Amino acid sequence: MNRFILSVNSLKHWAAPLLILSGFLLINCSSDKPAASSIEATRPLPCQATCHAPDGGAGIYACADTVGESICRRICSKHDDCAFNEHCKAGSPQSYCVADKKAYRIREGQWGALCRPSGKIAGNPDCDSDQKFGCYAIGSGDANAYCTQFDCTDDGDCAGGFYCARANVAPNAETDSRSFGPTRKVCLRRFDYCAPCSGDFDCVSPSGIAQKCVKNAQGSPFCAPQCQDDGACPKDAACTAIEGGLKACTPRAKTCVGDGSLCSPCRADSDCPKGACAENRFSHERFCTVKLTAPCDATTVAECAKLNKTKARASCTKRDSAAFEKDSCIALVQFGTDPDGNAMETPGCWSPPQP
Repeated sequence: MNRFILSVNSLKHWAAPLLILSGFLLINCSSDKPAASSIEATRPLPCQATCHAPDGGAGIYACADTVGESICRRICSKHDDCAFNEHCKAGSPQSYCVADKKAYRIREGQWGALCRPSGKIAGNPDCDSDQKFGCYAIGSGDANAYCTQFDCTDDGDCAGGFYCARANVAPNAETDSRSFGPTRKVCLRRFDYCAPCSGDFDCVSPSGIAQKCVKNAQGSPFCAPQCQDDGACPKDAACTAIEGGLKACTPRAKTCVGDGSLCSPCRADSDCPKGACAENRFSHERFCTVKLTAPCDATTVAECAKLNKTKARASCTKRDSAAFEKDSCIALVQFGTDPDGNAMETPGCWSPPQP
């Protein structure tokens, strides 16, 4: 069972003969994901001479240190090694399964299940609305929209492979119009580029793309796809050497989220207190803008240039658009040439020029 696309219909294939043992009714199940009852994450066992699955259950078990105590735990290398309502946690010497803070009944339309934006956010028929799952989308035509939990307070409110993030209120499943300023918390997938992580198990992508949990210049870990050259990375990232003789896509800005100044990398408007988190619709680079206190003209462009710490050309916006607010400092990078050989530009700060 894949925690990202969960279907009740698939439960029909798990049903097996019922066994009655010691007065209890048990169901034998087979799945590529362990049944919740087979894992002792909520009732860990002290390590003895040998460490094995409780009650003859399946899975690989080993001793893992938990707050100074050695406990017999199910070992995991990805979240799907754990049962539903459990997640993989970094441990010593190996990662192990622990119970989620909140348990849900297994139904269709939960963590990562695809949903149609046309069904709205709340009450979407593709999502388990009875347990408050909604449809997260970045527009009314988002083909990768998925079911998740909104209004989380911290990562503990999210399933393994998800984290509690701040996202712009819009665009969303119900509108393509860009909001500026307001954000809301939502459980987002960790395997997306630059998502925070605590181990490689957080970065396992259903698409099969090899990813690693690496640290930025400040020591904060994030998910990064492995690569051989810059061509395999987002435009604002470079293929750099990491531990183990491998290479991964890392931000050219040296961080996934900056200090909020002009051109600082960002995920949402809350990361840019002086402006907004803009996204180039072609390169998908995200960077902070800075709202001007006067109309955009030659004088304010000069002010923007003083704020710009990148090699991109500073500029400002004279009108509102789908991505930018009027009278805001932005930056531009070359994006090809016109028929006369003149350089064309597109919003961006860290993406290299494209002659």
